[in-house]
Amino acid sequence: MTDPSWWSPAPVVDPLTAIRVAVRCLEAGDPVPRPEARLIAKALNQYLVGKKDITANLGLRPRAGGRHEDPLVLDRMRERDRCIKAAYDSHPGKTQAAKASGVVELLKAPRVPVPLNEADVFAYILQLRSNFSGDLPTSTRQILRIAHGETLTGRREV
Repeated sequence: MTDPSWWSPAPVVDPLTAIRVAVRCLEAGDPVPRPEARLIAKALNQYLVGKKDITANLGLRPRAGGRHEDPLVLDRMRERDRCIKAAYDSHPGKTQAAKASGVVELLKAPRVPVPLNEADVFAYILQLRSNFSGDLPTSTRQILRIAHGETLTGRREV
């Protein structure tokens, strides 16, 4: 009987992750791992033979009408939603609605009130404001949807 260990399918690599890994390796002067290098080499070869849409070559082009499905947009929204959920989970409110409205009030306030004793909530709110200032939810309903995973990024967890 022959040993089938010589055959192993190529690992599936997320294109956005592959680009990040390759950039990090190239900046450090390190070799790019084989799966990521293959994906990027394939995209560059397609470019060299005339397929000039490098975004599509890399597998990063969202479907027509799917602007919100762009991998960079999804990645950013996933991070935003993670912080909002963490703030919601850390909020001292007694009910779901109280927690969600408390997070909304903190996000809407021009400055985060200093007397807030919940350090975790405060840290998440500061991170949200610094990273996502123009793209934060403004209603209790939106916070509850994020907290319960009922958003596009919640349904498409990586």
